Amino acid sequence: MKSIEIDKNQTGQKTYGTWTVDESGNMTHKGYYHITARELDKRDLLLHLSSKSWIDWNSFLPAYFQALYNAGRTHCHQFVSYDSFNQKFI
Repeated sequence: MKSIEIDKNQTGQKTYGTWTVDESGNMTHKGYYHITARELDKRDLLLHLSSKSWIDWNSFLPAYFQALYNAGRTHCHQFVSYDSFNQKFI
């Protein structure tokens, strides 16, 4: 398994396959699909993207984690658990 390395001193834009990440944490796919730094921890972002056949997860995930770091995110709410007894997300 390959580890994901975060560039803690990123300046300008950095490219991960077809994804570009800027210093603020904004992501762009091939110049036309944009994910702003504010959208990075939207609860359903990864679920939404999983329905897209054009996503290459091997390039998206390193770009996503770099974007989270650049945006100053210390917590991410993308991964939740479902409590089936109480029928709610936790």
